[in-house]
Amino acid sequence: TYELSLKIRNVSSLSRRCRVVPPKTGYFSISLENNVVGLKEFEPVNPHSTILTRAASMPTGAGPAHGLLAPGMAVGYTVRFTPDSLRNFNDSLVVCSEWSNFEVLLSAVRPPVNLTLPSTIDCGYCRVNSSICMSLTVVNNGGPGSFIFSDKPESKLASEDDYSKDFSLGPFKISPMAFSLRSRESRIVQFKFIPKEDKEHHQEIYLCCDNMEILNYQLVGSGTNPTVELINISGVPVQNTCGTTLVVFDNITIGSTQTKILTYENSSRVPVPYHWTNTSKVEGNCIFISPLSGLFPAQQQLNFEVKFCPERIQPYSSFLKLCLESEAGQDAVVNTLNLVGEGRGLLVSLEPPIITNLDIPFTTNSVSKRTLFIVNDSDCDIWFLFEGKSDEVKELNNISEYKLMEWANAKQKNDKQFKTNDFINLKFLPRIGRAQAHTKTPIQVHFSLLRAGIVECGLRCHIRGLADPLSILFEARVQGPTLRVEPDTLELGVMQVGSEVEVQATLINISEVPIEFILLNAADLLRHESWRREKEGSEVSSTSKSDFQPQYVFVPPAGRLAPHESMVVTVFYLPLEAYSIRDTIEIQVAGGETLLVDVHGESQLPNVVVQPSNVKIDLIYTETPVQFTVTLHNQSALETEFQWAVIEDRNLAQTTFHPVAGILAPGQSLPVEVTVTVLQTGPLRILIPCTIRDGEPFAFSFSCPNVLPPSISICDSKTLLEKQEMDVEDGRSIEEFCEYLVLAALSKSLNEPEQQWIPEVDFGQVPLGTIATHYLNIRNHSLMGQIVPTFKFTDMTAPSSLDELLKTANKNIPIQNKKGSSSILSNTRQSLVPFSGKGGAQYSQRRIDNQNLNTLMNTFAKKGCAMVFETGSGTISVAAGSMQTLPLCCVAALPGKYVTSLQIEGQGISGSSIKLKVEVTGNTLAFVPGFTTGLLLNSPIAKLQFPQTTIFDKQLLKRTFRVNNQCGQAIPIQWKNDSDNFQIDPTICTIPPNSFSTFVATFAPPFGSAPNKYIAKTRCVPDIGPSLDLLIEAATLQPELELYPSTLKYNECYSGQPQKKTVCLTNKSLAQVKFRLIVESQEEGIFTVISVAKISYLDLRSDENPTYLSISNEYNLNPNDKLIVVVEFNPSNAFTNYVSRSLIIDFSGHFQRLPLNANVITPNFTISTKDIHFTDEERGSIKKLVITNTTNYPIPFRVKYLPTVQPISIQNSESHKNLTPFEKLHKSKFDVRSMDYDGIFELIPTSGLIPEGSKSNPSRTIIDIKYVGVVNTVTSFRSTYRLESEENDRFLEFTVTADKISTEYSRLVE
Repeated sequence: TYELSLKIRNVSSLSRRCRVVPPKTGYFSISLENNVVGLKEFEPVNPHSTILTRAASMPTGAGPAHGLLAPGMAVGYTVRFTPDSLRNFNDSLVVCSEWSNFEVLLSAVRPPVNLTLPSTIDCGYCRVNSSICMSLTVVNNGGPGSFIFSDKPESKLASEDDYSKDFSLGPFKISPMAFSLRSRESRIVQFKFIPKEDKEHHQEIYLCCDNMEILNYQLVGSGTNPTVELINISGVPVQNTCGTTLVVFDNITIGSTQTKILTYENSSRVPVPYHWTNTSKVEGNCIFISPLSGLFPAQQQLNFEVKFCPERIQPYSSFLKLCLESEAGQDAVVNTLNLVGEGRGLLVSLEPPIITNLDIPFTTNSVSKRTLFIVNDSDCDIWFLFEGKSDEVKELNNISEYKLMEWANAKQKNDKQFKTNDFINLKFLPRIGRAQAHTKTPIQVHFSLLRAGIVECGLRCHIRGLADPLSILFEARVQGPTLRVEPDTLELGVMQVGSEVEVQATLINISEVPIEFILLNAADLLRHESWRREKEGSEVSSTSKSDFQPQYVFVPPAGRLAPHESMVVTVFYLPLEAYSIRDTIEIQVAGGETLLVDVHGESQLPNVVVQPSNVKIDLIYTETPVQFTVTLHNQSALETEFQWAVIEDRNLAQTTFHPVAGILAPGQSLPVEVTVTVLQTGPLRILIPCTIRDGEPFAFSFSCPNVLPPSISICDSKTLLEKQEMDVEDGRSIEEFCEYLVLAALSKSLNEPEQQWIPEVDFGQVPLGTIATHYLNIRNHSLMGQIVPTFKFTDMTAPSSLDELLKTANKNIPIQNKKGSSSILSNTRQSLVPFSGKGGAQYSQRRIDNQNLNTLMNTFAKKGCAMVFETGSGTISVAAGSMQTLPLCCVAALPGKYVTSLQIEGQGISGSSIKLKVEVTGNTLAFVPGFTTGLLLNSPIAKLQFPQTTIFDKQLLKRTFRVNNQCGQAIPIQWKNDSDNFQIDPTICTIPPNSFSTFVATFAPPFGSAPNKYIAKTRCVPDIGPSLDLLIEAATLQPELELYPSTLKYNECYSGQPQKKTVCLTNKSLAQVKFRLIVESQEEGIFTVISVAKISYLDLRSDENPTYLSISNEYNLNPNDKLIVVVEFNPSNAFTNYVSRSLIIDFSGHFQRLPLNANVITPNFTISTKDIHFTDEERGSIKKLVITNTTNYPIPFRVKYLPTVQPISIQNSESHKNLTPFEKLHKSKFDVRSMDYDGIFELIPTSGLIPEGSKSNPSRTIIDIKYVGVVNTVTSFRSTYRLESEENDRFLEFTVTADKISTEYSRLVE
């Protein structure tokens, strides 16, 4: 039985009578529920009816009182359904009242089934009297159900036995007969088809469901008999396949195989199993068919392979039957084959039958090869074995066929040449193998003959299956080895004693066999034997302790030559003394004659002479090179090497040779240039030696009767001499000339070299930044030769010439070339004054500007000035009787007096020096550029600018600068200042020479003063040179930041939901600002600075990756830097509407404000009513309190009970003692204090969340209030509740009241 509840509610404003007409069928019934609310005093017409009527007058307490269905009240019914089967049921009931009637439909329906079984089940083709089974998976995609197969379209329910039975209908069988499937469940149903006749079968079947639904299906299948026929034999069609078919094989040799292909066709639609049976009674059957059994595919052809493999020489015959199998076990013979064939013997021979070679002889020990063929005319492959032993022949005939290949490989794995007799070695490739049918198999025969003469022998070949071996005759003529030497005589030629020579000879093997040989010399063998005896102590001598040195060395000393192969042998010979050689070399051949090779040669010593052997020169000056030529003659037939001995005597002479060493060919003459430099005066005679490799040394003599010193002079001139006369003593004063005469006379009396006059070069005063030039005039008064003096400055760090100085310095100087000017000097040379003098020398007078001069001097002239040559290096060449001029430049770089010297190296004046003096005039002090930020040097007076600062910055500003001392000596200085706001430290100091000192300038602005600009002039006063002036500038300004946005506005802020805003503070001034961030009137949790990040103006990447700073009290911002500040506002319950504060930027007393304004939205809600009243009749009913939220913020709430009123009994009240009961009852409605009791009302829920809403679309939450009530009370009830928000302190109170009249006072009223 199934039950459902039905409620009928009176929706009108009047009380109504209600009557229910029950369903028509007995499957549905209806009854009234207990405790019907609002249905007063109804009774059924009869005990079994559900029609309710108003009862007549009934005694009080005897039954239900009279009543109606009140407005808004409902009456409940229970509808019951009791089915007798699982089919679908439909019915209805009618509800009647005096106002209207309406029908209520009743329906009990099960979900329909939906099976995946196809409507037509085709089992296909099946062989008659056989069976075929088909399994289908049935899925129920509908409601659950039980099913049973039937042959009639009638409703049928399955029993428990039907689930295990099979259902048969004609040739079809279904398993199981019945089954059950739930929704989405599946199972396998098998359909078996067993035809008894050759025809098509159709059956209609029904599937009955337990909900009385019947499904219709069709079963289809075809029975057929198989038909198998022979189509062709090896492609030849067969006409008559009935009875026995004759198959004839060719007569083939034993061991071979012939195959025929039989093709059968199954023309039926069903596959048929088959097998072959052999009815032959002949032993040793050699006819096979495959496959022996299997399955004939439907409507396809099948090939069978029949092989005939005769093992004996005899005829063969066999009968094979093709049988078709059936399930009943009765095989049907389709076709019989009669197979006939005959085996014949093997046909094998060897070609050629004889191997002979009598015309062209073989060579002993040489390996030769010949090819012979195994001709197999048989129908099968044959196995062969050459020169087999008795056990090998036995294994060849007895081993099974499938192991022959493994046996042959094992036998031939290490098969080498074998000796059949004393005069021949044989090797067959292959020796064991298989020759295919109807082919010629080549066999390589490798043989070597061991003796000369005529050789005859027979070669045997064993064939598997043949009793007698095949043989072949071998005949050959053999000769011994032969060696030839080219050339037959070795010519060593002319040799140098002690020098090893080599010669080559070619050995040729002209025979057909390999030859082994050894080379030796009989004289070396005798010498080695004598040395060995001496070493053993038979004869004691000094040579017995040394190693043996053979005269002949052969490479290689022995070897092996293949037939017709040649080899080059190198013979090394070491001559020990000078003599003519007539000797022989022996070549011993293994098994042959020894060959003798003659050796001829002659050994000599080298002989070289020099011409002339005496060289005499009448006049020579000291330190003046003298050149002459001598000739070397090689008078021997040997090539030799020579080496001159170079003389390096500083007190006597020095020699050079060209070439100093070399090689002289036999009979060659070689001229040699000799240069002699004499270093002492007087008569001279020296020997100049030369050494010869492996020969005697020789020498020639060099002499001079009188060696004189050179005569040179040097003078200085400020200008270039126009005439260069040799008899003029330029630049000498009378005092200087007299001093020179005294020194010359003193040197002559002391027999010393004449002293040369060396001038002093005084440049005088040279302005700073210019180049002064003097000219050194060098005269050579000698009568022959030339002098090459070299001038070097004492300061070796300076460049040697002005060109080199300019090139080096201009590497770092930007060059602006003028048209037609030099790329190196275009930026430095101001004028070119070409001039020429005697000897073709050209000079130029140059000047350089201040910028390049400073660059040059800062790089090279660390001592204040640079002494350089005008062009080139300091080495010049002065011919005899001529004069050369050497321009000398002084580059004035730093002020001061400088003294240096010019060293002279050369003939007659070595070790002398020229004194150089110069005085550079100009400024001694200068500022070092590029070191100090804010130092400007391009104005008439140097300026030092401080960065702008704010008036509230208490920190001192500093600037560091350097002053350079350009003088070559230390300079004391003192700073003088006319302002108290600026200070320079140190005020007094001493700057080292050619160095700098560092100074610190400080600026202290007056604190709190108005913005202003400060200027002061300071002066650096040195003890040497002019003063250095410096103008110092500084400025102060009012601190101010640019704010964006200018006001932070926080809109629609909710309590408990923090809101963040970002402000950008930009320093638009030119000074660094320092400040602190303070929030005005900072209550906890209202406005808070939570993040500070800095964006540097100079850092291009800081916009993408700002630098986050810690939240500290003070921040620094450089010009154009930005500070990103994030301020969070967290509203609390104390703020209800609008909050206004300021973010104060404190610049050490000066303030800048950023307004912070926030609009706080406090969560607000309302209730539908504050007073809820229940009457006594409404006890147990529910009233609703609606809470409305008009803000877009969800509000969590809770309801609290407030105990406010205590109950007081009216019987104890003095004011009611004299009243009548009716008056007391009437007055109690207004005077009696209500009872306050929490359990009298039930509120659901007492806590929760009011969803967010809006003013246009507010959200609502309903609280159900149920009046529970207490029986027999004399007072009313009044309870106060508070609806509180959990987010803030907001709350609303509402009151729930209820009237209750006791039974005692009700009777009094009646």
